[in-house]
Amino acid sequence: MRNIILYLILTTFIFFSPIRTKSQDNSGKRKKIGLVLSGGGAKGIAHVGILKAMEEEGLRPDYIAGTSMGSIIGGLYAMGYSADQLDTIVRAIDWGMVLSNNIPLNYISYEEKEYYNRYLIELPIVDGKLKLPSGMIEGQSLSEVLTHYTWPAMKYHSFDDFPIPFRCIATDVSNGKEIVFKDGPLSEALRASMSIPTAFTAADLDTTLAVDGGVVNNFPVEELFKMGAEVVIGVNVGDGFLPAEEIGSMTGILMQVAMIPSLERISEQIEMCNIYIRPDLKENSTASFSAYAEILELGYIAGEENRNEFKALAEQLSIKSPEKEYEGIPFDPAPIEIGKINLNGNDLVTETLVLSKLGIQVGDTVNREEIEEGVRRVYGINSFKKVIYQIEHSDANEYELTVKMREKPPATLKSSVHYDNLFSAGIVLNLTLRNLLGKSSRTIIAGDISTNPKFRFDYLKYVGAKENIALNFRYDFTNEEIPTYSNGKLEDVQVSNQQTFNLGFITTQSLQHSFYLGAAYQFNKEKARFATLLPEEIKHVNFDLFKINFSYAANQLNDRNYPTKGREILVIGESFLKSQYYAKYENGIDSVIGFTEQELNDLIIKPMTPTIYGKVQVRYFEVIPITPRFQIIPGVSTGITLALDTLKSFDDFRIGGNQLVKITDNRFFGLNFAEVRNQNFLKASLFFQNVLFSNLYLKYGANLLLHHDHVPLNNIGSFDFEDFFVNNSILGYGIQATYKSPLGPVSGGLSRNTIDSNFRFYLAIGFSFNYSD
Repeated sequence: MRNIILYLILTTFIFFSPIRTKSQDNSGKRKKIGLVLSGGGAKGIAHVGILKAMEEEGLRPDYIAGTSMGSIIGGLYAMGYSADQLDTIVRAIDWGMVLSNNIPLNYISYEEKEYYNRYLIELPIVDGKLKLPSGMIEGQSLSEVLTHYTWPAMKYHSFDDFPIPFRCIATDVSNGKEIVFKDGPLSEALRASMSIPTAFTAADLDTTLAVDGGVVNNFPVEELFKMGAEVVIGVNVGDGFLPAEEIGSMTGILMQVAMIPSLERISEQIEMCNIYIRPDLKENSTASFSAYAEILELGYIAGEENRNEFKALAEQLSIKSPEKEYEGIPFDPAPIEIGKINLNGNDLVTETLVLSKLGIQVGDTVNREEIEEGVRRVYGINSFKKVIYQIEHSDANEYELTVKMREKPPATLKSSVHYDNLFSAGIVLNLTLRNLLGKSSRTIIAGDISTNPKFRFDYLKYVGAKENIALNFRYDFTNEEIPTYSNGKLEDVQVSNQQTFNLGFITTQSLQHSFYLGAAYQFNKEKARFATLLPEEIKHVNFDLFKINFSYAANQLNDRNYPTKGREILVIGESFLKSQYYAKYENGIDSVIGFTEQELNDLIIKPMTPTIYGKVQVRYFEVIPITPRFQIIPGVSTGITLALDTLKSFDDFRIGGNQLVKITDNRFFGLNFAEVRNQNFLKASLFFQNVLFSNLYLKYGANLLLHHDHVPLNNIGSFDFEDFFVNNSILGYGIQATYKSPLGPVSGGLSRNTIDSNFRFYLAIGFSFNYSD
């Protein structure tokens, strides 16, 4: 009887013990620990906190399996990163960028920056028909992040060779079965495992397409047992079946239906765990990536709550707490030598252009950052949906670099809408065609349908042995109605009709800067609407200009309309070799103020026409991040007209307003658009920017303008310093709020200056045809 009672006590103790395991198997070896990490979107960040608590108790698993976000955390940990390093990685990632189709402007080639990310819709044209966009995330930024951090894993041929053997799960779209990744590029396995349906595009695995492993197996405990685990710790941050009232949308319904196979087996999988952890993540959801800091902390709290179980397991398995904290692997791996380069997926873009942009040759010794920069240059052509790379260890000393590209269709129709209180409303259309007029070419036909219509034909063709220079022909037509002011009050409206033909060469190797050399012919017709500046009998005044121009431009801004870091530098030199001015009378008018048309042109207009003259303009501003939500923006710009002529009418610089219709325009708080026009100016500014929310920017500050009429080079002593620094100085100040809306930027500004003290109000909505909104 006493033996029976003792047997029942021991059986009860063993059965209800929180750790249902023995410390050793029958061979006397320590039992192997498996760790399974579920998918759960942003909630999967909590896995890091639990790993940190495990490490503190000396527990490092012998095997790891994961799905979706659990595969990313688990894969990085398995290849050698410590929990503290994972914490650093999570905090360093720009989750808003990673989970979007946007790429920072400074990752786009200079020749494409003007058109990048400025349209509401982009419709591919396939076989002559418009196709609707998928609306899903290609994952360029996500793939870049994964490839960056999995770089050290390229030395392994199998996931079993990792410091901790690893498995992750994806779903085969062709048959609905699970794919278990055991080898291959780790970054591609992780990307496939996190290809969330309805959010990310399916991952292309050459032989099939794969989506998120959570569809079929969000908690892959079974894989751990196949690997040899005998004790399993399971961390589950996934959602179960949601009540109908919580699903909320068609996307939610589709996700719930897609996850049914996985959800039906979760209860059985939980029973297989010796330690099961379900962190309390409060109100955070799968989409709460912006709350990464809170989720990290909640994950660590969950680890703390299970610390006693970790300790008990460590004791039962005779695992001692580490004398030294695990430090992980180096963040900066050693350079490698490239023995072979493979290019896949570039049918429209030539191999020469891809290799030129890549900037890496066989035999080069390169580091991770150099390869990443090269791949960004390839993507920056803006001809690809996605560009990724793989590194394989080909022999003892060399590595094989493979660049995989997914091209955009050769034709795309883009469109946006806009409104502002100066140029009114309009619809912008852009037809972009690749290789229409020759290999390695890009043709853009664009227009602005508005009361101030615009049209552009922009042809660019990469030329040269390495295709690192481009021939650029560009025709621009603009019709602008620009108010003119006197002391801040409306004086007239200048109606300007301008056509410009540009032909030149532009360097294209860099993402962030470029040189241009070319020639331009410009034909202008101008007329004052209310005839306060010119007699109403004059139909218009024509200005024909021929010039040679040179420019250096550098743009490192991370966004054109919402920059939070980077700088822009512009240096433009123009030599006007021929100028022709002449007036045209209205039909039936023979004389104006006593002059015939010929007499007016010969006696008044022609003497005002300059001979050869030059212009130099320099502009610089920088967005300096002090904190992620506060930036300082200093700037300076100047323009000088160089000529021997006196009393001539030159092509003036335009200063004022909040937008840049042309790249040569100059913003100024306190003046309306182009309110000041003069031949020489100097401007300095200092602004501050607060990012109030992720999509609301507040900019405020002041700028100082000094301007002066033309001074002939042979009479430079006539420059009037008092006129420049006192009489023609303007101090302006103001505030502007910009909201990042689905329609594009919505900006409102209020400013004034110290000369007339009139307030200037500015409102703009959407992406315009301008160089910058």
